[in-house]
Amino acid sequence: MQNRCLCQKCRLKRKPTLSELTIQAEHAQRDYVFSVWGRTCEICSGEAVCLDHCFSRMVRQLFFASQNLIRICDSCHLKKSKQWDGMHLRVYDFLKKREGIKKFEEMWALDKNRKPWPKWNREYVESMLNKYRKLIEKHK
Repeated sequence: MQNRCLCQKCRLKRKPTLSELTIQAEHAQRDYVFSVWGRTCEICSGEAVCLDHCFSRMVRQLFFASQNLIRICDSCHLKKSKQWDGMHLRVYDFLKKREGIKKFEEMWALDKNRKPWPKWNREYVESMLNKYRKLIEKHK
């Protein structure tokens, strides 16, 4: 395995890795969602600081799906991540109300029957990055 130089100059010369593209696309999506939906936690109405995936990020079909995202504050995010106070169940209840039972059950089935998703590749992630960059520009 070849070691890569991580200095800024060398990173600008090479193509970003799939992981780096994914992070860029996810940040663009977050910026767009916050600009359109605002920064209010959808659970407690505090200040949302992150965009959280309700179902696992490992379900690639749902990774960029806005239906799988929730604006959430640090406190609620910690409780959800640690499954304290039944917070993950509260998030699921909120998602059912917001998206409807049918959509919730579709996402639930995808999460419970995780399989590799052949469409997850450089082209797909680049298309999502471009989509959110365009949406951000349009929304300004």
